[in-house]
Amino acid sequence: VDEIKAVERAYDQAIDAARTKREARALEKEKQRALKDLQAMVDAIHNRYKIPDDPNSFFNKAAQWIRRFNFVTLLGMMTVSAIPDIGHVIARHGLRKFSKGLVDVARASKGLKLSMAQMRAMGQAADLVNSKRAAAIGMLDNRYGIRSRADRIGELGTNMFAKLTGMNHWNAGWKMFTGHIYANDLISDAVKLSKGKLSPKKITAYARGGLSEADMRAIAEAVQAQETSRLDGVWIGNPEEWADQALAERYKAAIMKEVDMTIVTPGKGDLPLASRGELGRLIFQFKSFALSANNRIVVAALDDMNANKFIGFLSMVVLGGVSQVARDALRGRETKLDTEDDVLAFVDNAIDRSGMLAIWGDVNGLVEKVTRGNISMRLSAQPLDRYASRNVLGSILGPTAGRVSDISQVVGAISSGEWRESDMRAVRRMIPLNNNLMLYRIFNLMEDEQ
Repeated sequence: VDEIKAVERAYDQAIDAARTKREARALEKEKQRALKDLQAMVDAIHNRYKIPDDPNSFFNKAAQWIRRFNFVTLLGMMTVSAIPDIGHVIARHGLRKFSKGLVDVARASKGLKLSMAQMRAMGQAADLVNSKRAAAIGMLDNRYGIRSRADRIGELGTNMFAKLTGMNHWNAGWKMFTGHIYANDLISDAVKLSKGKLSPKKITAYARGGLSEADMRAIAEAVQAQETSRLDGVWIGNPEEWADQALAERYKAAIMKEVDMTIVTPGKGDLPLASRGELGRLIFQFKSFALSANNRIVVAALDDMNANKFIGFLSMVVLGGVSQVARDALRGRETKLDTEDDVLAFVDNAIDRSGMLAIWGDVNGLVEKVTRGNISMRLSAQPLDRYASRNVLGSILGPTAGRVSDISQVVGAISSGEWRESDMRAVRRMIPLNNNLMLYRIFNLMEDEQ
């Protein structure tokens, strides 16, 4: 890769210019580490990193099926958990633009329909078919080796499961909405820049997304040359008609990047190298969202905290509370707010489910489990709801390890002939769709009858 060679040449020049042998040795070690990491990232992006010598071996195939099993037995309420996504749209784009987007949707104008058609053409509705975001969250998105008929059936099953939870429709809808408001804002700002009215801060922000100042001026010119550039207050970009197709590709890439940043979709660069192999995927399964959120929510906020982000994060916490209430209602239980500790516990769960803590929320949950609640960031004396059904082994080594603990618990109950409520819950956790938002109460009734 040319970029890696350029980094190597830069290090070689620095080593040659080193004043002492000690400085040169330190630079050489740093160079080797940097080149190793860069090559690993390139391999990871191209799905080459830690590819097993025999992708079709028993262990590798078994690991893939275990992840599918975990996916269909543990993520039945992932759409309810995704409710705080709406708050992140506000955090990144502002309440005013978010509200305008909702007005566009309510009006269902021709301008909105044309804009949404462009979003579909860019693949923003592809989650309805390929479950892109759900698969990335479940670490089911890497495919290699010979795909057998059983593998295709397994992939079809996980796709159908994601549809049954409503996650695919949720993702496609909010990605298209986000793409609509961002594209409208991008074109509006491009026109402002062409008139010399765009701030340097915004120019820099678009440059980070891959669009230079020259690109922005060219986009304004291309859009204004279209037969229809604005309709019902909505800017319409039709990149397929632009003379400069390289510019059109950069325009579409910038929109797709922003959409995946806003509706947090785990990317290759967000995950540690330790999570790449089959064993790493088993341990890190369901951690990809939290790891990605660390870069896309936490780091982004620290880089540029402003009023929009503050309102957005507050919205995420409120929506985290909505998610908690919805989960309680689907489970058939009441959200307790009777005492001060109950209120604090509700706030704890709202913050935890907001997603704004990213991987640090998982770290807190792990520490809380290991120390039996003696060390925790929570405000109340009550444990966090999200970790209530997880055992210590599952918290440390991932859901698969938790499965092993559940199986051993069930085997022990069968051998002793003594069944407890916790044993029935362990059995339930191993049944596909057991926590699906539409079937949860049915499973509750079945569990109560036992």
